[in-house]
Amino acid sequence: MKRVSAFVLLSFPILFFFLSVGFSETYPLTMEASFIEKQGVPGNVVHLRLKYLLPEGGKLCENSVINGLDSLTVLSIEHEPGMFTISLLVDSLDKFEVPALTLDFLDKDNSRQQFKSNLTTLEVISSIDNKDDTNELRPIKGIMESNGLWKKVIFFILPLIVVIAGLVAWYMFKRQRHIKDNILHEAPPDIVALKALEDLNRSNLFEKGDVKTFYFSLSEIIRKYMEKLRSFPAAELTTDEISSHIMHNEDREILHLLKTSDLIKFADERPTQSQKTEHCSMARAYIENTRTKDIVANTLDIEGRR
Repeated sequence: MKRVSAFVLLSFPILFFFLSVGFSETYPLTMEASFIEKQGVPGNVVHLRLKYLLPEGGKLCENSVINGLDSLTVLSIEHEPGMFTISLLVDSLDKFEVPALTLDFLDKDNSRQQFKSNLTTLEVISSIDNKDDTNELRPIKGIMESNGLWKKVIFFILPLIVVIAGLVAWYMFKRQRHIKDNILHEAPPDIVALKALEDLNRSNLFEKGDVKTFYFSLSEIIRKYMEKLRSFPAAELTTDEISSHIMHNEDREILHLLKTSDLIKFADERPTQSQKTEHCSMARAYIENTRTKDIVANTLDIEGRR
Protein backbone atom coordinates (compact mmCIF):
# COMPACT_ATOMS: atom_id res chain seq x y z
CA MET A 1 0.00 0.00 0.00
CA LYS A 2 2.84 2.36 0.84
CA ARG A 3 4.50 1.57 -2.49
CA VAL A 4 1.29 2.39 -4.38
CA SER A 5 0.91 5.72 -2.53
CA ALA A 6 4.51 6.67 -3.30
CA PHE A 7 4.01 5.79 -6.97
CA VAL A 8 0.87 7.95 -7.15
CA LEU A 9 2.65 10.88 -5.49
CA LEU A 10 5.56 10.64 -7.95
CA SER A 11 3.21 10.38 -10.92
CA PHE A 12 1.52 13.76 -10.32
CA PRO A 13 4.62 15.93 -11.04
CA ILE A 14 5.49 13.87 -14.10
CA LEU A 15 1.92 14.05 -15.43
CA PHE A 16 1.80 17.79 -14.77
CA PHE A 17 5.08 18.27 -16.68
CA PHE A 18 3.85 16.41 -19.77
CA LEU A 19 0.54 18.23 -19.71
CA SER A 20 2.26 21.62 -19.48
CA VAL A 21 4.56 20.72 -22.37
CA GLY A 22 1.69 19.43 -24.43
CA PHE A 23 -0.55 22.48 -23.95
CA SER A 24 2.11 25.18 -24.02
CA GLU A 25 2.86 26.76 -27.38
CA THR A 26 6.44 26.89 -28.62
CA TYR A 27 7.80 29.18 -31.27
CA PRO A 28 10.53 28.63 -33.86
CA LEU A 29 12.82 31.24 -32.34
CA THR A 30 15.56 30.78 -34.93
CA MET A 31 16.20 32.13 -38.42
CA GLU A 32 18.21 30.35 -41.08
CA ALA A 33 20.93 32.63 -42.53
CA SER A 34 22.79 31.64 -45.71
CA PHE A 35 24.64 33.33 -48.56
CA ILE A 36 23.36 32.92 -52.11
CA GLU A 37 26.92 33.11 -53.45
CA LYS A 38 29.50 30.45 -52.62
CA GLN A 39 32.45 32.88 -52.68
CA GLY A 40 33.00 36.63 -52.53
CA VAL A 41 35.51 39.07 -54.00
CA PRO A 42 36.62 42.27 -52.17
CA GLY A 43 34.56 45.21 -53.44
CA ASN A 44 31.76 43.01 -54.86
CA VAL A 45 28.18 42.69 -53.64
CA VAL A 46 26.87 39.47 -52.05
CA HIS A 47 23.39 38.53 -50.88
CA LEU A 48 22.37 37.06 -47.52
CA ARG A 49 19.03 35.26 -47.12
CA LEU A 50 17.21 35.22 -43.76
CA LYS A 51 14.40 32.65 -43.73
CA TYR A 52 11.94 32.60 -40.81
CA LEU A 53 8.61 30.94 -39.95
CA LEU A 54 6.06 32.86 -37.88
CA PRO A 55 3.93 30.83 -35.42
CA GLU A 56 0.18 30.68 -35.90
CA GLY A 57 -1.32 34.09 -35.21
CA GLY A 58 2.11 35.73 -35.09
CA LYS A 59 3.21 38.79 -37.06
CA LEU A 60 6.28 40.95 -37.49
CA CYS A 61 6.51 44.15 -35.48
CA GLU A 62 5.66 47.36 -37.29
CA ASN A 63 8.80 48.79 -38.93
CA SER A 64 10.73 45.64 -38.06
CA VAL A 65 14.50 46.13 -37.80
CA ILE A 66 17.13 43.41 -38.25
CA ASN A 67 19.63 43.86 -35.43
CA GLY A 68 23.34 43.01 -35.72
CA LEU A 69 24.16 44.66 -39.07
CA ASP A 70 26.03 47.65 -37.60
CA SER A 71 29.52 46.35 -38.47
CA LEU A 72 28.55 45.58 -42.10
CA THR A 73 28.08 47.74 -45.18
CA VAL A 74 24.42 47.20 -46.06
CA LEU A 75 23.38 48.28 -49.57
CA SER A 76 19.72 47.19 -49.55
CA ILE A 77 17.19 44.99 -47.72
CA GLU A 78 14.31 43.33 -49.57
CA HIS A 79 11.44 41.61 -47.78
CA GLU A 80 8.94 39.01 -48.89
CA PRO A 81 6.77 36.72 -46.74
CA GLY A 82 9.02 34.42 -44.75
CA MET A 83 12.34 35.82 -46.01
CA PHE A 84 14.63 38.86 -46.06
CA THR A 85 17.33 39.31 -48.75
CA ILE A 86 20.16 41.61 -47.66
CA SER A 87 22.71 43.00 -50.15
CA LEU A 88 26.14 43.45 -48.53
CA LEU A 89 29.44 44.94 -49.75
CA VAL A 90 32.44 42.61 -49.25
CA ASP A 91 34.93 44.82 -47.38
CA SER A 92 37.29 42.14 -46.13
CA LEU A 93 40.34 40.52 -47.70
CA ASP A 94 40.05 37.41 -45.52
CA LYS A 95 36.80 35.65 -44.68
CA PHE A 96 33.57 37.68 -44.72
CA GLU A 97 31.61 36.99 -41.52
CA VAL A 98 28.07 37.96 -40.57
CA PRO A 99 27.27 37.68 -36.84
CA ALA A 100 24.10 36.20 -35.40
CA LEU A 101 21.20 38.51 -36.30
CA THR A 102 17.95 39.05 -34.38
CA LEU A 103 14.43 40.05 -35.45
CA ASP A 104 11.50 40.90 -33.14
CA PHE A 105 7.94 39.68 -33.77
CA LEU A 106 4.61 39.49 -31.91
CA ASP A 107 2.91 36.19 -31.08
CA LYS A 108 -0.87 35.63 -31.11
CA ASP A 109 -1.10 37.10 -27.58
CA ASN A 110 0.66 40.26 -28.83
CA SER A 111 3.73 39.43 -26.72
CA ARG A 112 7.12 40.37 -28.12
CA GLN A 113 9.28 37.40 -29.16
CA GLN A 114 12.58 37.22 -31.02
CA PHE A 115 14.11 35.25 -33.87
CA LYS A 116 17.87 34.62 -33.82
CA SER A 117 19.98 33.50 -36.78
CA ASN A 118 23.14 31.45 -37.02
CA LEU A 119 26.67 32.84 -37.57
CA THR A 120 27.37 32.92 -41.33
CA THR A 121 30.77 32.97 -43.05
CA LEU A 122 31.65 33.44 -46.74
CA GLU A 123 34.99 32.58 -48.30
CA VAL A 124 36.73 35.62 -49.84
CA ILE A 125 39.01 35.11 -52.83
CA SER A 126 41.39 37.56 -54.48
CA SER A 127 40.57 38.94 -57.92
CA ILE A 128 44.29 38.88 -58.83
CA ASP A 129 45.71 35.68 -60.22
CA ASN A 130 48.97 34.76 -58.50
CA LYS A 131 51.16 32.70 -60.76
CA ASP A 132 54.03 30.75 -59.37
CA ASP A 133 57.45 31.64 -60.67
CA THR A 134 58.51 28.70 -62.77
CA ASN A 135 62.07 29.90 -63.27
CA GLU A 136 64.59 27.36 -62.11
CA LEU A 137 68.03 28.06 -60.69
CA ARG A 138 70.78 27.01 -63.01
CA PRO A 139 74.30 26.13 -61.95
CA ILE A 140 77.22 28.40 -62.83
CA LYS A 141 78.95 26.90 -65.84
CA GLY A 142 82.48 27.99 -65.04
CA ILE A 143 84.64 29.37 -62.25
CA MET A 144 87.39 31.93 -62.81
CA GLU A 145 90.74 30.41 -62.13
CA SER A 146 92.76 31.96 -59.32
CA ASN A 147 95.72 33.72 -60.91
CA GLY A 148 97.18 37.22 -61.14
CA LEU A 149 94.44 38.41 -63.50
CA TRP A 150 92.10 39.53 -60.72
CA LYS A 151 94.70 42.04 -59.44
CA LYS A 152 94.81 43.72 -62.85
CA VAL A 153 91.00 43.78 -63.01
CA ILE A 154 90.74 45.46 -59.59
CA PHE A 155 93.40 48.02 -60.60
CA PHE A 156 91.31 49.19 -63.56
CA ILE A 157 87.82 48.75 -62.07
CA LEU A 158 88.41 50.47 -58.71
CA PRO A 159 88.94 53.97 -60.16
CA LEU A 160 85.87 53.48 -62.35
CA ILE A 161 83.80 52.59 -59.30
CA VAL A 162 85.01 55.73 -57.51
CA VAL A 163 84.06 57.91 -60.49
CA ILE A 164 80.62 56.33 -60.77
CA ALA A 165 80.01 56.75 -57.03
CA GLY A 166 80.93 60.44 -57.29
CA LEU A 167 78.55 60.96 -60.22
CA VAL A 168 75.71 59.24 -58.34
CA ALA A 169 76.32 61.39 -55.24
CA TRP A 170 76.33 64.56 -57.36
CA TYR A 171 73.11 63.52 -59.11
CA MET A 172 71.34 62.76 -55.81
CA PHE A 173 72.41 66.13 -54.37
CA LYS A 174 71.09 68.02 -57.41
CA ARG A 175 67.87 66.01 -57.39
CA GLN A 176 67.13 66.71 -53.70
CA ARG A 177 67.82 70.41 -54.30
CA HIS A 178 65.47 70.42 -57.27
CA ILE A 179 62.71 68.72 -55.23
CA LYS A 180 63.02 71.27 -52.42
CA ASP A 181 62.87 74.16 -54.92
CA ASN A 182 59.73 72.70 -56.47
CA ILE A 183 58.11 72.32 -53.05
CA LEU A 184 58.79 75.96 -52.22
CA HIS A 185 57.66 77.38 -55.58
CA GLU A 186 54.68 75.20 -56.44
CA ALA A 187 51.19 76.23 -55.42
CA PRO A 188 50.26 75.12 -51.86
CA PRO A 189 48.31 71.83 -51.81
CA ASP A 190 45.29 73.43 -50.09
CA ILE A 191 45.00 76.07 -52.84
CA VAL A 192 45.25 73.38 -55.51
CA ALA A 193 42.63 71.22 -53.77
CA LEU A 194 40.16 74.07 -53.24
CA LYS A 195 40.47 75.17 -56.88
CA ALA A 196 39.94 71.57 -58.05
CA LEU A 197 36.85 71.38 -55.83
CA GLU A 198 35.45 74.59 -57.35
CA ASP A 199 36.15 73.37 -60.89
CA LEU A 200 34.38 70.09 -60.11
CA ASN A 201 31.27 71.93 -58.88
CA ARG A 202 31.26 74.15 -61.96
CA SER A 203 31.46 71.13 -64.27
CA ASN A 204 27.86 70.16 -63.35
CA LEU A 205 28.73 66.47 -63.76
CA PHE A 206 26.33 65.54 -60.97
CA GLU A 207 23.49 67.59 -62.43
CA LYS A 208 24.07 66.03 -65.87
CA GLY A 209 23.61 62.55 -64.38
CA ASP A 210 27.28 61.51 -64.40
CA VAL A 211 27.25 60.81 -60.67
CA LYS A 212 30.01 58.19 -60.61
CA THR A 213 32.49 60.43 -62.46
CA PHE A 214 31.69 63.25 -60.03
CA TYR A 215 32.44 61.09 -56.97
CA PHE A 216 35.55 59.57 -58.57
CA SER A 217 36.87 63.14 -58.96
CA LEU A 218 35.78 64.18 -55.44
CA SER A 219 37.52 61.16 -53.90
CA GLU A 220 40.67 61.83 -55.96
CA ILE A 221 40.85 65.46 -54.81
CA ILE A 222 40.69 64.41 -51.15
CA ARG A 223 43.23 61.59 -51.60
CA LYS A 224 45.77 63.78 -53.44
CA TYR A 225 45.44 66.50 -50.81
CA MET A 226 45.86 63.94 -48.00
CA GLU A 227 48.96 62.58 -49.76
CA LYS A 228 50.54 66.05 -49.75
CA LEU A 229 49.47 66.55 -46.14
CA ARG A 230 50.58 63.25 -44.64
CA SER A 231 53.52 60.89 -45.02
CA PHE A 232 51.81 58.09 -46.99
CA PRO A 233 50.67 57.75 -50.65
CA ALA A 234 46.93 58.14 -50.07
CA ALA A 235 46.20 58.55 -53.80
CA GLU A 236 47.51 55.04 -54.49
CA LEU A 237 45.86 53.24 -51.55
CA THR A 238 42.38 51.80 -51.07
CA THR A 239 40.09 53.31 -48.45
CA ASP A 240 40.75 50.38 -46.08
CA GLU A 241 44.51 50.83 -46.48
CA ILE A 242 44.20 54.56 -45.79
CA SER A 243 42.29 53.84 -42.57
CA SER A 244 45.28 51.87 -41.26
CA HIS A 245 47.61 54.89 -41.74
CA ILE A 246 45.60 57.80 -40.37
CA MET A 247 46.45 59.24 -36.96
CA HIS A 248 44.58 62.56 -36.95
CA ASN A 249 40.95 63.16 -36.00
CA GLU A 250 40.31 65.25 -39.15
CA ASP A 251 41.44 62.32 -41.31
CA ARG A 252 39.17 59.92 -39.44
CA GLU A 253 36.19 62.22 -40.06
CA ILE A 254 36.85 62.56 -43.81
CA LEU A 255 37.30 58.76 -44.06
CA HIS A 256 33.51 58.43 -43.84
CA LEU A 257 33.17 60.53 -47.02
CA LEU A 258 35.72 58.33 -48.82
CA LYS A 259 33.73 55.22 -47.86
CA THR A 260 30.49 56.85 -49.05
CA SER A 261 32.17 57.73 -52.36
CA ASP A 262 33.24 54.08 -52.76
CA LEU A 263 29.64 52.95 -52.32
CA ILE A 264 28.46 55.41 -54.95
CA LYS A 265 31.26 54.45 -57.36
CA PHE A 266 30.96 50.69 -57.04
CA ALA A 267 27.50 49.90 -55.63
CA ASP A 268 25.25 52.11 -57.80
CA GLU A 269 24.00 54.23 -54.92
CA ARG A 270 22.60 57.60 -56.02
CA PRO A 271 22.75 60.48 -53.54
CA THR A 272 20.36 63.41 -53.58
CA GLN A 273 21.31 66.96 -54.53
CA SER A 274 21.35 68.00 -50.88
CA GLN A 275 23.64 65.06 -49.99
CA LYS A 276 26.00 66.02 -52.83
CA THR A 277 26.13 69.59 -51.49
CA GLU A 278 26.83 68.27 -47.98
CA HIS A 279 29.64 66.04 -49.26
CA CYS A 280 31.32 68.98 -51.04
CA SER A 281 31.03 71.05 -47.86
CA MET A 282 32.66 68.24 -45.87
CA ALA A 283 35.58 68.13 -48.33
CA ARG A 284 36.02 71.92 -48.20
CA ALA A 285 35.87 71.96 -44.38
CA TYR A 286 38.51 69.21 -44.20
CA ILE A 287 40.89 71.21 -46.41
CA GLU A 288 40.30 74.51 -44.60
CA ASN A 289 40.62 72.96 -41.12
CA THR A 290 43.95 71.27 -41.85
CA ARG A 291 45.83 73.70 -44.07
CA THR A 292 46.72 76.31 -41.43
CA LYS A 293 48.09 74.05 -38.72
CA ASP A 294 49.68 71.44 -40.99
CA ILE A 295 50.64 72.76 -44.44
CA VAL A 296 51.76 76.26 -43.45
CA ALA A 297 53.81 74.86 -40.58
CA ASN A 298 55.48 72.31 -42.86
CA THR A 299 56.31 74.98 -45.49
CA LEU A 300 57.87 77.29 -42.90
CA ASP A 301 59.91 74.39 -41.57
CA ILE A 302 61.31 73.63 -45.05
CA GLU A 303 62.16 77.29 -45.67
CA GLY A 304 63.92 77.49 -42.29
CA ARG A 305 66.05 74.42 -43.02
CA ARG A 306 67.00 75.86 -46.41
